[in-house]
Amino acid sequence: TLIGSPYQNVSLSIPRDTFAIICGEQGSGKTALLLTLAGHMVPSKGSLIVGDYEFPRELNKVAKISGLGIFQGLNDLEENIPCLSLLRAELNLYGKPNRKRVAIDYLDRWGLAHIQNMYVRDLTQIDLVRFGIALGMAKDPALLVVDDLERELTLDQIEQVTAMLQYIAHDLHKVVVAGCTEGYLTRFADVSFTIEKEDSRGL
Repeated sequence: TLIGSPYQNVSLSIPRDTFAIICGEQGSGKTALLLTLAGHMVPSKGSLIVGDYEFPRELNKVAKISGLGIFQGLNDLEENIPCLSLLRAELNLYGKPNRKRVAIDYLDRWGLAHIQNMYVRDLTQIDLVRFGIALGMAKDPALLVVDDLERELTLDQIEQVTAMLQYIAHDLHKVVVAGCTEGYLTRFADVSFTIEKEDSRGL
């Protein structure tokens, strides 16, 4: 049995107003690193500061200022729930106004007004990804983390998603970190980091 760290020897610094991409093949520890940055996993060694908070002592505070896109197997959306109901519940969770009109306006701001009467199961893959990002931004986090940037998307659709992430970073003044497996996608980011699979395993 292999016991150890999903990633090792990682050093990165990402300032505010930055869209960063972490690139690594399957099994490189990319997803684990993204979840660590968002306060959902604890690093076993090293130092990490997110915003003004230090790991692991202030882990819960990091999670509070971080938002997640959809991470497969972690926060998948229930398919049989209306999108608007899901959004209203998310807004309510974070103490935000969640009246129907407010939720519709929120979707409209993200270019998603057309999904207001749809169920999650009826969303196209591009709308599912964009809706996941919109949900991740519902609590107005300082950091947004998104995984599998290219999963089941065409290049044109990836460009739509990266434009959305660039807007969040540059216009809303957030830190955005996305994961991908294809190196050519790093050209969409302000800064990128690559994790090598052979360097990421620990015993």
